[in-house]
Amino acid sequence: MKFIKMNGLGNDFVIFDSRAQEIALNPDQIRRIANRTTGVGCDQVLVISAHDASDAAMTVHNADGSTGAAMLCANGLRCVAHYLCEDLGRDSITVFHAGAVRAC
Repeated sequence: MKFIKMNGLGNDFVIFDSRAQEIALNPDQIRRIANRTTGVGCDQVLVISAHDASDAAMTVHNADGSTGAAMLCANGLRCVAHYLCEDLGRDSITVFHAGAVRAC
């Protein structure tokens, strides 16, 4: 699976883009990816997906495998917004995260 690793103000993230192809990660896979000794290592795994009311949606997976979808992850949102702006060739985008569409 292709991924990118980004750092946002001291937090590091492994980001998967599933807008074109569905990526389903289970909690065990998240824990293995996030493991700093045997995996890629990160604070959180972020998954970008398609969304009808915005340019994309972002789901947060904590390093322990739990989903923190209700939790606002501003540093992760910064990284995803930067990635999407680069990918889409735009200066601003919208991302559905933590129950709301965020303008970035």
